[in-house]
Amino acid sequence: MKTPVVAAPHHQQPRIIPLVVPNGKLRTKNRTLVPTELRTEQRIYLLTRPLPCAIVKQGKYWVASNEEVGIEIPSASRMEAEQTFAEAFNELYEFFVLTAHPAMTQGARAKKQVLESLVQAVYQR
Repeated sequence: MKTPVVAAPHHQQPRIIPLVVPNGKLRTKNRTLVPTELRTEQRIYLLTRPLPCAIVKQGKYWVASNEEVGIEIPSASRMEAEQTFAEAFNELYEFFVLTAHPAMTQGARAKKQVLESLVQAVYQR
């Protein structure tokens, strides 16, 4: 049974959980974070390989993106961009992998295969 998601009050700050990076550093030259693990409030994803996540400043926002999984999400700070990337990955994984869709299109099946190939293990928190 799926646990219902309850929205936090707007005045409450979300807890920021940093991504796990092999050497623990952001590659500042090209502003790419390469996590081997994604952590969200609900789950921890152990990846089969490092997943490049470009984090760039665009105007007053920081945008975290990865073309392979199709994530491009703006945030107020660089640190928040790391977390919103993990949360966006979690939402995609839930939609394409954890939810049963009997009539998936070919594109949706391809996205599901990409996500399944990236994730080695998922742990509930």
